[in-house]
Amino acid sequence: MTASAESYFSSDSLKEAEQVPPDAPEQTPDYLAMLTHPNTPPHRLNLKIGAVCAIQRNLSVEKGLVVRNARVCIAGLRRQFIEVQIPETEERHCLPRISFTFNPPGSSWTVNRKQFPLRAAYPTTFNGSQGLTSQKAVLDLRTDSFAHG
Repeated sequence: MTASAESYFSSDSLKEAEQVPPDAPEQTPDYLAMLTHPNTPPHRLNLKIGAVCAIQRNLSVEKGLVVRNARVCIAGLRRQFIEVQIPETEERHCLPRISFTFNPPGSSWTVNRKQFPLRAAYPTTFNGSQGLTSQKAVLDLRTDSFAHG
């Protein structure tokens, strides 16, 4: 991958903005940008053409764009959409930005984040690799993998 990385920033807002005082830290864009959630893309998404990514939302079962088994390669970077290619079929699809909602831990309000439904997929857990066909696997066993009990 020799192409330069492109950064895509999400649009973040509070669903219950009228219930939060306007001067509260929760209303600031910087505060919303630093919030993360396991099933939500980051505020700043860095992508390169050729990068391997996982889809974070079921988009189309017919096209194979589902969370559990879709690894895609970035084929094109546009302002309004990301062009992805499914390696097994060579099919290309355009992904728009979609809305994700999540509640930060310990809060009573909901964040609405509009971002491309992708995350880097070079590292993956054992559970995340189930159902995938791999030619090679690398295991990091420098720490104990199993515990008594």
